[in-house]
Amino acid sequence: MAQNQSISVGQDQSIDVTGNETTTIHKDRSTSVTGGNETLEVKNTITISAGDDIVVKNKKASITMAANGDITIEGKQITIKGSADVIIN
Repeated sequence: MAQNQSISVGQDQSIDVTGNETTTIHKDRSTSVTGGNETLEVKNTITISAGDDIVVKNKKASITMAANGDITIEGKQITIKGSADVIIN
């Protein structure tokens, strides 16, 4: 497709795919939810893979997984809980 495409939906939109869905984007992707929440649910496993860093953040805390293997957790207070032993090497 050599042209731009824009879709505007005045109310709700629902898409039902009986089989697999694959989307390929050759440049950047941005999604904004401006008036509420976003929920992602899967039956089994979610895999997030990046060539460089992965950053999860909100206004006052963040988790950064760097391409060099470093993991940085930042926040006002950090609590680690386990239902059994918590092992830190």
